[in-house]
Amino acid sequence: KAPEKSGAFCWGAKVGAAPRAALGYLRIRTYLCYPHPANMDFRIREYLPHQRPAWVNESDPLFITLCHQHRKVSHFDNPSGWSAILSATNHLAAQGKWVPVVMLAMPDHLHGIVVIPHANRIQLTIGSFKRDIGYSWPTNWQRDAFDHRIRNYEQLMEIRAYIRANPVRAGFIARAEDWAYAAEWPTKQVSP
Repeated sequence: KAPEKSGAFCWGAKVGAAPRAALGYLRIRTYLCYPHPANMDFRIREYLPHQRPAWVNESDPLFITLCHQHRKVSHFDNPSGWSAILSATNHLAAQGKWVPVVMLAMPDHLHGIVVIPHANRIQLTIGSFKRDIGYSWPTNWQRDAFDHRIRNYEQLMEIRAYIRANPVRAGFIARAEDWAYAAEWPTKQVSP
């Protein structure tokens, strides 16, 4: 039975003294005030902005992930799909929309490291990439994409190793070098 509310707050049992415990206290307090989840007001995030602040260095690379709408399908890991990905990657590079560093295709998603200048918005550039692939290799994309700014050289090498090891972790190959659907470009222009 929920306790009586006192003003705007509902007091619950205090859990520990560390800052992490404050979250537990909030969770308990919320449950005691609103024991049924339907009574809680959760804002559902419908949109994740991909804007960069003006102070961010435009030479900072981005780690991007794009997924096929249907997971567990084998869509990108074949010669035709990979050809479309490379063609789209090089097309955007030729237009000056991005500088590719790494691109790797898994069966149902793509990983990449790219540098996108401030003049080009991240979301629009990724949308162009998806459209370019779709012209030659029809693809049902998941909405949006994941992007993460790489802040230093160590993080760049860590994410590059993560991307290259993805097919090994999935059990497709024994060595990362053996994956046919991966490409790297010279990194002389990349300096996080």
